[in-house]
Amino acid sequence: MNEGFFIFKKFLYFLCMKTKREIRTEILEKRKSLSSDEVVIRSHQIVQQLFSINEVQTAKKIHCYVSALSNEVRTEEILKYILAEKRQLYVPKIQKQNKNLSSIQINSLSELDKGTMGIPEPCNENAVQQIAFDVIIVPLLAVDNNGNRIGFGGGYYDRFLSSVEGIKIGICYDFQLLPEIPSEPHDVRLDIIAAESHVIRCR
Repeated sequence: MNEGFFIFKKFLYFLCMKTKREIRTEILEKRKSLSSDEVVIRSHQIVQQLFSINEVQTAKKIHCYVSALSNEVRTEEILKYILAEKRQLYVPKIQKQNKNLSSIQINSLSELDKGTMGIPEPCNENAVQQIAFDVIIVPLLAVDNNGNRIGFGGGYYDRFLSSVEGIKIGICYDFQLLPEIPSEPHDVRLDIIAAESHVIRCR
């Protein structure tokens, strides 16, 4: 009887679970409501949590996205820190022809220029394929404690993450953390999440 009740309860939970599209809409509205000052303050708190992670402190090869989209977690502080520490910094470049991401090493933020969808990208084309990173810092719209991540739906980062090695770390505002989100077989889970208030090591 207890087991049957548990299964029924779980069925009701999944029945009520929001779709990825609904989650994207809800989170984007919350993110849109943030003021510029809130984005700066919250992003700094997230970066402090990120820098507290041992794997980040010891990483030598780091891939990190370049923030540009409306009110997403700012990464400029991260990029500047990595460059100042003389570590190897790689950033994404969208390949329009095959809808994939390349990872390109840069030595200065001046090497970035506005690219696809207005996102700053490296000007050069020296793409690095199938590289093993120490850490990969990933953008997201929503994530749960298991590391299931929702992006914008293009699949760019899922394809990229499935083709490279490295500890996958998502950075996000606290309101982007959800109890559980729907996942699909092709989704790539994160290993660690750095939010405003704490760090989560995914199950």
